[in-house]
Amino acid sequence: MSDFAEATAGRGARAGVLIDRPEVVISDTRELAWAPAPEVAAGALRKQLGGGPGEPTAELLFLPGGAIPEGGGAPLGGSGVEELVVTLAGELGAPADDAPGAVAGMSVALRPGVAVHRPAGAPSGLAAAPVPPCGWIGLVVRCPLAAAGSVTPSPAAAPPAGTVVDSRAADWTPLPYGDFPTAQHKVLARYPGGDVKLQLLFFPPGLDPDRSEFPLYPPVLRATRHHHHRLLELLYVVDGEMPLSEWTSAEQQAGELVWWREGVFVYRRPASIHGAEPGATSVTGATILHFRLGGDETPDGPAFPEPTAIDVPFASS
Repeated sequence: MSDFAEATAGRGARAGVLIDRPEVVISDTRELAWAPAPEVAAGALRKQLGGGPGEPTAELLFLPGGAIPEGGGAPLGGSGVEELVVTLAGELGAPADDAPGAVAGMSVALRPGVAVHRPAGAPSGLAAAPVPPCGWIGLVVRCPLAAAGSVTPSPAAAPPAGTVVDSRAADWTPLPYGDFPTAQHKVLARYPGGDVKLQLLFFPPGLDPDRSEFPLYPPVLRATRHHHHRLLELLYVVDGEMPLSEWTSAEQQAGELVWWREGVFVYRRPASIHGAEPGATSVTGATILHFRLGGDETPDGPAFPEPTAIDVPFASS
């Protein structure tokens, strides 16, 4: 067991689970056990990361070198499910028929940092060919149509196209916080209306809620706590570390500190109270995959994920 897992043992009900509550599950994926996934490919393994019936589900998926995905379509594809897949290690082939200038039979290599977004009804999936010797590990998020905030594709309409984005080649751009220009992101998938569905976030070193300018930070970084009305957040720490706290209620004053470090995954449902407390500082910064699920950006939509959090103030001292 790692020092990190040993120091946080007992918080969750299972090895590798740091916090396990109805509103939020936080896992150290390095400590979770692999389980067989024979329906995906021979020798395939998975680590389940969260999600119940009717909700988006998340898992880490491992395909060993030489394995051939079952039917050439798993784990990507499915008429009633939207999928977001990010390669974390290794390499895998996928059809690229919907890429600009593509020709029939063209494929693309899914290498570390490559994100695939396949709306429900998009042509499935993976090349029906052996996995390269290095194998492949990816973070796979599957969203039922209602949970994804998607529109059911019409049978008469052309199937929606998927997208493949290499995050390594994408440019960093400032987060839309005018007072915090050093935090940056790369947008990897969007809702039809343009709102961000999947992004890679970078928070720089030196984040310290004690600093006098903390009111200028976005809510997740300053000494405050908040929750979301509808937004379901899934987050995976790619590298670095960042201290954040969790609360079970607004009445609870001292939060439960969790160091978000490489391999930590967070499955956060609406109404989960989280944020930062004074005194904890990131000396490395952190790079985080952030899935924003629940609907598009249209304010009139029934599942609009509000872009601003709802502050839950601390008691007056």
